[in-house]
Amino acid sequence: NFLRFLYECMENETAVEIFTDVYNRPTHVGDLSAFIIDVIEKEITGVIHAVSEDYINRYELSKIFCDAHGYSHDLLIPVTQPVGGRQPKQLNLKPSKIFTKQIKFPLRKGIITCLEKL
Repeated sequence: NFLRFLYECMENETAVEIFTDVYNRPTHVGDLSAFIIDVIEKEITGVIHAVSEDYINRYELSKIFCDAHGYSHDLLIPVTQPVGGRQPKQLNLKPSKIFTKQIKFPLRKGIITCLEKL
């Protein structure tokens, strides 16, 4: 995943280009997994967007990651995605309230927890 990739680059002191124009809603796998189990057990139906309330670009997410773990921002090189790039630039599904009520890992806490497990 992206944070593992970033962690490896920071640990190896490898400069990495990070997109400033690719936005998404990073969601902690622990929150998502617990929610999926809850949906199955309660037999909840319908369209549910199980995504974070945080809408952030990859570069800003990388800076938060570095700040949370004491890495310098110097290895982060802000760039824009090339024309025809593989990642959608604005993946912005609004989170469903049923999911956001159960979030236990807000963005910063999720980033810290993620690295602890690496």
